[in-house]
Amino acid sequence: MPFKNSISKYDWQFFVTKFCLTSVFSFTDLVGVIDKEYFYFVPRLIIDQPYRISSSFLTHPDLNLLLSNLGGIILTIEETKN
Repeated sequence: MPFKNSISKYDWQFFVTKFCLTSVFSFTDLVGVIDKEYFYFVPRLIIDQPYRISSSFLTHPDLNLLLSNLGGIILTIEETKN
């Protein structure tokens, strides 16, 4: 029986998201190259630093939350395939 590839051509978006989230976590927590406070959402800084609106979604306080979010992405992939 030949092996059937179950990854569709649209699944690349989930792999890119996983790579981005894992990279940000690695650079902020494991390597320490980037300080997390640089990404936090602070309402009084939004006019001067608008990137904080979207960058705050990329930071995770610990490995448990990161893995939980990535697990949710995997569950979403499986649900959309069915």
